[in-house]
Amino acid sequence: MVAAFLTFLAEEQFSARTARLYLGHLGRFAAWLRERYESDLVEATSHYLRVYRTCLADPQRPASVDAALAALQRF
Repeated sequence: MVAAFLTFLAEEQFSARTARLYLGHLGRFAAWLRERYESDLVEATSHYLRVYRTCLADPQRPASVDAALAALQRF
């Protein structure tokens, strides 16, 4: 699934830097899912995303939260 996402990013001509950032956000979300819900990316629900957004909002600035969510939305 991650390989397909990389292919998508390349086809849409995202820069290598943006692809790395998106993969980082995706990896952090995947790790959070495993730790919190013992779940993986294919099992992610809108509920999980809302909880994740809330968890991000406390220690991070709104722009950082938006960047993480944009990466997940692309995925």
